[in-house]
Amino acid sequence: DVGDLTLAVSNASGTSSSTHGYSAGGYDYGGDWNSQFSDIEKFSFASEGAGVNCSNLSAETSYTAGSSSTTHGYTSGGFSTNWLFTSKIDKMSFATEATASSIGNLSVAKRSPVGSASTTDGYAAGGRLSDNTTGTPSIEKYSHTSDGTVNIIGDITLTRSGGTTGNIQF
Repeated sequence: DVGDLTLAVSNASGTSSSTHGYSAGGYDYGGDWNSQFSDIEKFSFASEGAGVNCSNLSAETSYTAGSSSTTHGYTSGGFSTNWLFTSKIDKMSFATEATASSIGNLSVAKRSPVGSASTTDGYAAGGRLSDNTTGTPSIEKYSHTSDGTVNIIGDITLTRSGGTTGNIQF
């Protein structure tokens, strides 16, 4: 244990800059599970210590996929307020830590996609659809350089949801 976040959250997504890790959204773990958060907390890679609230998502969201470019953190899909499925993609600047802005939408609303990133693009693979029983195998790609463009580039071999976040190496 090297520190604690200020909120005990479950199903937040992770992103990272070269110096900090970020925990975005999630819901109240151990409390009122109907309480979702828009908070973005950061913690330092260089020293031990508690996380600090540094920004907010555009709305309360959990079960999102996270990805990172060298300059921004992204979340995609998930549950929004009142546990409604969402397709939105949020983007937060690591430099300014201003409130995240919604920059586009996945092809379909889904929760728990697996997030990953290359140096130029973010990906959301798989996930659970809004009927909450059907999964989707689609791999969706969105640009880290031009907001709004999302393309389905293929399918994963097994329909999955509830994965982890992958980020680029610095």
